[in-house]
Amino acid sequence: MQIARIYILRHGETDENRAHIIQGQRDTLLNEAGRRQAALAKDVFKDVDLDIVFSSDLKRATETAEIIMNGHPNRDKIKLIKEKRLRERCLGKLEGKHLSERHQQTGIDETAESVANADVLKAAGF
Repeated sequence: MQIARIYILRHGETDENRAHIIQGQRDTLLNEAGRRQAALAKDVFKDVDLDIVFSSDLKRATETAEIIMNGHPNRDKIKLIKEKRLRERCLGKLEGKHLSERHQQTGIDETAESVANADVLKAAGF
């Protein structure tokens, strides 16, 4: 019987994370701290037998995955799959705004993707 191990890792820091800007599906980049965080994760995963790496197709997630993979001794054998359905859910008109604006929001934001409608949840049968 073959056992699969799944490791879940969030992307490294972005300037928007640091500034408390809501990103959602905005395609933001890692900052230097985020690249250092990914390099630390690379050290953690260097001795882990990796076959496939799944990543959101957003730049911050794929760069994190690529930094980890590029430091792996078996990097040429690891397959990277960029999957749009692994993106953060769309947060509508709040994307690009400061986190404090979410705390001031009342009611339901009709422009945001509901948790029930998120593709990842649908794909998982929820």
